Amino acid sequence: MHRLLEDQIQQYLGSLEALPPEWRRFLVAVSETYEAAERDRQTLVQDQVTNTQALLEANAQMRKAIPDLFFQLDQDSIIRDYKPGSMHDVYVPLLDPIGKPLYSFLPTEVAEQFRTALQQLSLKQPMLSFSHSLVLDGETYFYEVRLVQLSHHQAIAIIRDITLQKRTEAELTAAKETAIREATRSEEANLAKSQFLAKMSHELRTPLNAILGFSQLMNRDPNLNADQKDYLNTINQSGKHLLDVINEILDLAKIEAGRTTLNEQPFHLPRLLNSVRAMLAMKATSKGLEFRLELDPELPVQVEADEQKLRQVLINLLGNAIKFTAQGWICLAVKTLSTSENGRILVQFQIQDTGCGINETETDNLFDPFVQSLKRTDNQEGTGLGLTISQQFVQLMGGMITVQSTVGQGTLFQFTIPLKLVRESTSLAQTPLVIVGLAPDQPNHHILVVEDRKTNRDLLMTLLATVGFTVTAVTQGEEAIAAWQTIQPDFIWMDLQMPILDGLGATQAIRQQERSQGVIHPVPIVVLTASAFVADEAQVLEMGCNGLVRKPYTESIIFETMARHLGVIYTYADEEIPTTSPHLGRSFPSDDPTQNPILNQFQSMPPAWQVQLKQAVYEADGEEIHQLVQQLPPLCGELGTAIVQWLDGFEFETMIAMLDLESESDAE
Repeated sequence: MHRLLEDQIQQYLGSLEALPPEWRRFLVAVSETYEAAERDRQTLVQDQVTNTQALLEANAQMRKAIPDLFFQLDQDSIIRDYKPGSMHDVYVPLLDPIGKPLYSFLPTEVAEQFRTALQQLSLKQPMLSFSHSLVLDGETYFYEVRLVQLSHHQAIAIIRDITLQKRTEAELTAAKETAIREATRSEEANLAKSQFLAKMSHELRTPLNAILGFSQLMNRDPNLNADQKDYLNTINQSGKHLLDVINEILDLAKIEAGRTTLNEQPFHLPRLLNSVRAMLAMKATSKGLEFRLELDPELPVQVEADEQKLRQVLINLLGNAIKFTAQGWICLAVKTLSTSENGRILVQFQIQDTGCGINETETDNLFDPFVQSLKRTDNQEGTGLGLTISQQFVQLMGGMITVQSTVGQGTLFQFTIPLKLVRESTSLAQTPLVIVGLAPDQPNHHILVVEDRKTNRDLLMTLLATVGFTVTAVTQGEEAIAAWQTIQPDFIWMDLQMPILDGLGATQAIRQQERSQGVIHPVPIVVLTASAFVADEAQVLEMGCNGLVRKPYTESIIFETMARHLGVIYTYADEEIPTTSPHLGRSFPSDDPTQNPILNQFQSMPPAWQVQLKQAVYEADGEEIHQLVQQLPPLCGELGTAIVQWLDGFEFETMIAMLDLESESDAE
């Protein structure tokens, strides 16, 4: 029996044995129940002690794990409880801060921030945060404080050290500002380079425009003798070669400036490949090399892509292959790989040679600007930009040029690009005939030429006057405005870069006056520019111009542009149709024209095409000749090959003689 119950029984009831049996049983049961309750109480007490100890240990571990500093503060900013953080030695320089006000160790302005925040805490705003800094031992530390209300009179302050974060942010900000400054400097440098190239483009193209333009005009003189024509052809070809070099450098500059775009148009892929072969086969043959063209039977015929850029890439790669191959063969292989879901087909181009090869150490920088292989020191002509431009063009078209080479055995360049399939055949545009005048019964159109450079001004005036236009010329923008008011021209050719007032400024002034006067049909104004960068066509149109023509220009572009805006009709040199004559003995065994397949093929072409070819040959216009060759049907393949070979060797006199291009008027 429980000791306390036994003492109570003896005090009030006497001996337990003196009690009736039922009372004894009852008291024993009560005693057992009491003892069980006592055991339960002791167990609960032990569990409470154990749990309390566990909670204290967990709290201690949590306080250690959390790097933040905790204060329990009353409304007077006195510390009632405290948990140190990782910044303890810096933030709280007291061994026992409990019972101490914040003013005792924090700067006055920081303690005042705490007091103000504590006063702002309420049931509607139970949590506030702010940040502050401390300067300790010459170093600045940054802290973030969060106050959480516990009751009307107490709150918990959680203080976190954010010094590292602030310093990192400051470093990132400084790095960002440095990057922005560097980017600005780089952009300024690129702008300066673009401005320099634009200026140089203008300065180089302007005299070239005069050289090529006047040589074309002189070629129209029927009284020229053979030597004079030869001199003019040399001038023309040299000028075009210089223009090619300039364009190559400017192509690279445009690529670097991100201004090169694709001009995707439908074209005949096999015809392009055959024209490239025709252009280069003569050069390969002259070196004793075999030129191979291997076309996949599944190759598409009509595709859409940037034909000019693809042609330039192939000519660059094949030209290098021929240049650096002394014996053996050159091969252009083109095959279809797969067709994508978006209507494009993957076509692989391979250019392989048996030349000197390239060292493996040089392939990494082979596509860098102005780089040429050291193995090819015997052939160092060129700018060293061909491969760079080719790689950039191929990347723009969605591919990448790769190279495999073995020194002494040869080199393989290859790339794969997607070409859009064209379901319907697209015919090639016809090159216009040679314009000799204006058709009768048309208005007398008055043309205003605005050009500050005398050579360019004289060239355009002479060209327009030759066919019958009335021409007035001025030298700068303000004179253009005055002339427009005085003569009311039907068309204005406006140079872009001029002193005092440039072409765009003059155009805007004219357009503004037209609007104020209520002019219904504004005068067409087309800009002429020798710049490769300044004149963006969209910008020119936005400023009120009707179009843009770049120098050096061709006669056909000038006349086509004016016909488009004025609706003029020209007369052509249709009467200058070549006739047969016996100039055939230089390259063929028989003087009988019927035995000459090339002449037969030439004479089977339409008269208009023959006239166009004659004019292009007399003007030594290689680009025009290539366009005419592309128009040849498959049955005239020998004619196309012969023309391209003669053109490649600048054998214009041979072409004139072999195709009997000398008319009676020319012979006289």
